[in-house]
Amino acid sequence: ANGFNDQYDGQDHGVTVNTLPDGTKVEFSTDNGKTWSETSPMVRNVEDGTIRVQVRATNANYKNAKAEAILLKVKPREVSITPDDKEMTYGDQEDQRPVLSATTQNVIDGDTLDYTLVREKDDTFDAGSYKISVQLGQNPNYEITRGTGTFLIKQKSVSITADSISKAWGADDPEFTAKVDGLVGEDQIKYTVLREAGEWAVTAAASTDDNIISTDDYRIYVEADADQANYHISELKDGTLTIVKTPVTIDSPLDKLAEGETVYSGTVITLTAMMEGLDDYEENYAYQWQIADEENGTYEDIAGATGRTYSYVLNNKTAGKFYRVVITLTDNVNKTTK
Repeated sequence: ANGFNDQYDGQDHGVTVNTLPDGTKVEFSTDNGKTWSETSPMVRNVEDGTIRVQVRATNANYKNAKAEAILLKVKPREVSITPDDKEMTYGDQEDQRPVLSATTQNVIDGDTLDYTLVREKDDTFDAGSYKISVQLGQNPNYEITRGTGTFLIKQKSVSITADSISKAWGADDPEFTAKVDGLVGEDQIKYTVLREAGEWAVTAAASTDDNIISTDDYRIYVEADADQANYHISELKDGTLTIVKTPVTIDSPLDKLAEGETVYSGTVITLTAMMEGLDDYEENYAYQWQIADEENGTYEDIAGATGRTYSYVLNNKTAGKFYRVVITLTDNVNKTTK
């Protein structure tokens, strides 16, 4: 007779008896021969314990043999549970987040293991790598080897675009700003917006043709670490600083004469350069007054006329002339002068 002493397989197991002559009666006892039954005891689960069975065979034509003790025992089945690796991107909504799952090996078909998958720091969804572990419940028929998995939350990709802006030539730089595309909620990242050096526009000169504005453009760019906590900066886009010609006018007392008022030869005329929006004339700007016979003619520098104001005596040599001032930015403000 044969018993069973092996791993759980989901089947019932009893004592099996080898072929015997016809008319042989086979009986089983689990109480050391006190009582006998023609039905073998059965084991299926580990919880059934170890059963020692005595077996006897009787036949009128044969001498009875001594009862033999046979063992029935179910051992735990060796299986494994390995959490599957998962990944998502920071900022994914709840319905976009992966569901934890695991792969099992050597489990009997139809059986369900009692276990729970737990993610490290499962109350946060910040970017990072988190371990997935297995917590076991009651699995009496199984001896379980537990593996671990990885829950990866990838950084969200964002782009930063420097805003384009303009300013008048010589004026202080405005605050440079940028737009960040891809941030979640009220999140912020660190970056600096800069511009390439330079300070150049068409010479700021008084002219009747001031409606024609010439400009020069300078690159505005962003500097930032590529990786910042939950974000990866995948693209930095430049903007443009456009420097436009500063509006300049010349204040002259001749423009303020009342109707019918006359200015005679010998009157001192003082011209004053006026730059819109700029008050630090003396410190940061150099002046050169020029004279020409025609408004659109050839202008020549007036020797020594290098202040914000220029005075001349009205006479037959100065009357009917055209005056303008050329203003350049000095190095006092540490800007390139052209």
